[in-house]
Amino acid sequence: MSSLISMDVATGTNGEGPSLTVDERKAVLELWIERAKGKFVIIAQTGGCNQREAIELSKHAGQVGVDAFACMVPSFFKAKTEEAVVQFLEPIAAAAPNTPFYYYDINFLTGVYLNTRKILELGKSRIPNLRGAKFSCPEMSGLFDSTLADDNMQIMCGSDMFLAMLALGVEVPVVYGHYSKLFNQLQQAFKQGDMKTARKIQV
Repeated sequence: MSSLISMDVATGTNGEGPSLTVDERKAVLELWIERAKGKFVIIAQTGGCNQREAIELSKHAGQVGVDAFACMVPSFFKAKTEEAVVQFLEPIAAAAPNTPFYYYDINFLTGVYLNTRKILELGKSRIPNLRGAKFSCPEMSGLFDSTLADDNMQIMCGSDMFLAMLALGVEVPVVYGHYSKLFNQLQQAFKQGDMKTARKIQV
């Protein structure tokens, strides 16, 4: 495995988690734990359209020892308010209470266009293990807004607009693994103040 990769979101979007059965998702996660535990951070994506399955998957994720887990919301019967999202997430997060939990916001796939910052603000007092969000939405304004939710909240961003993420202060960019070398070069250029090189790599 590449030393340039420090984290994996197992059964996430590119891992096609929502297309797999519960047993398949458990098997994939167990394989990740077997092969990569201790080498880099493993985050399980446990969400989908069925809350009971999400609870089962979250409990399993905690039992096998993931570093964190995240949950996207249903895409068929959609939440209409931020409060509804928090209510959906509460029992899922509680299934692995000692494991850090993240709200997985990917609105262009779920069709749930709500305010991530408000969800985090509502959830922080009701979900003890809530640590932040994985923001995979295209709206950069929403990304910036979500970083203002709470100083103790961590925002991971799943977007190819890596340079914009860095400029907004996102500490945990989540990108395609096969682009890890390029994105690491971009990050180094950004840290060194070499914006010309950073912009060239981004393009």
